Amino acid sequence: MIPALAFNNARARSSSNATLFGDVLSAAIPTVNSISALNKETRFHSKRSSILINGLSLHCFSHRTLYLDRDDELGFDLLIPMVGAVEIQVGDRIFPTVSGNSAFLSYPESRIQRATFSSSVCISLNQNKLNSVYANMIGLDNFNVLEPTTRLPALQSAGVSFVELFKKMFRLIDAVDGNCDVLGQLAIDDSIYRLCVGLLNPNIMSKNVITNPSTERARREVFNLCEFLRANLTQSVSLSKMEEISGLSARVLQYSFQKAFGLRPKEWLRKQRLHAAHRLLKDESQKMKLASVAYDFCFPSPSDFSRHYLKEFGELPSETIRKHRR
Repeated sequence: MIPALAFNNARARSSSNATLFGDVLSAAIPTVNSISALNKETRFHSKRSSILINGLSLHCFSHRTLYLDRDDELGFDLLIPMVGAVEIQVGDRIFPTVSGNSAFLSYPESRIQRATFSSSVCISLNQNKLNSVYANMIGLDNFNVLEPTTRLPALQSAGVSFVELFKKMFRLIDAVDGNCDVLGQLAIDDSIYRLCVGLLNPNIMSKNVITNPSTERARREVFNLCEFLRANLTQSVSLSKMEEISGLSARVLQYSFQKAFGLRPKEWLRKQRLHAAHRLLKDESQKMKLASVAYDFCFPSPSDFSRHYLKEFGELPSETIRKHRR
C-alpha cells in the first residue's frame, strides 16, 4: 500500500514497473531522466495524476520507495509534501522536506529526489504570472516575489497552515471530478497562485505592505469595478483580476467593499450572480436546466448553488421554478 494522492486518487495511474512508469512520467514531465526504487532491497510502487488549469500544471505523486533523477531547465517548481518526507539533492546540497513543515522551491537546476512512503504535489509555476499576482495583491507594479535561490519555504507561517489551504483547493478539484473547464471558470489557478505568493512571501500578511489610496479614489475604482462585474456575471473573474482592474491592493479592495456593501468582493459578486440567476429562473420563457444555470453563473456545483440560493431567497431554485413556470 502507498499513500493516497492529494487529488484524482481514484483515477491515478499506478505501476510497479519503474521503467514503464518512468516512460509515462517523462511524457508529462520531459525533464525526468530516470526513476527507480530507492535501492535493490525495496520494491518500486508509485502512482501519479496530473491536471492543467488555465495553463497551471499540477502533478501529484505517491510512492512506496523512489529515486528520481531530474533536470529542471524548463522552469521552476514548488514541491509540497502531503504525506511523509522527500529528500532532495541539488549538487552537494541536501533539502529535507517534511509534510506539514516545509515545501521545496526549485529553480532551474538538476536534482535527485529520494523518498519512502510519501505523497507530494508539484506545482509548475510561471515566474511572470507569480510576480503579477503579487503586484496586484499589494497594489504595486513590477514587484518581484521570488528570491533567486532554491529554498525550503515554511508551510506554517504567520499563523497560517498553507497545507490545509492547499488541501481545500485539491478537494475542490475532486468535487468537480477534475473538470478543467469548471476549475478554470472558478479561477482555481488564480487561487493557487495566491497561496503560492503567501507561502513564498509570508510578510504579505503584514499590514505594512499595502498601499493606501485616497478614500475618493478607492470609492471611484470600486464603482467602476462593480460596473464591470455586473456586465460580466457569467464570466470567471478572479480576485487578482479585480485587483488588476481596480488598481487597488487586496486589503484596500476588501476594506472598500466591506465599507460600501458590508461584504467582501467575492461575496458581493456571488450575491449579484444569485440575483441574476433568480431573475432567470422566474422568467417563464427560459427553459434552462438548473445545473446549466449553476455552472453559467460560476458556481462549482448545483448543490453549492442551491445552498447559497436558499440562504439568499429562503427557497430552493427548484421551488422558484415551480412557482413561475407552470
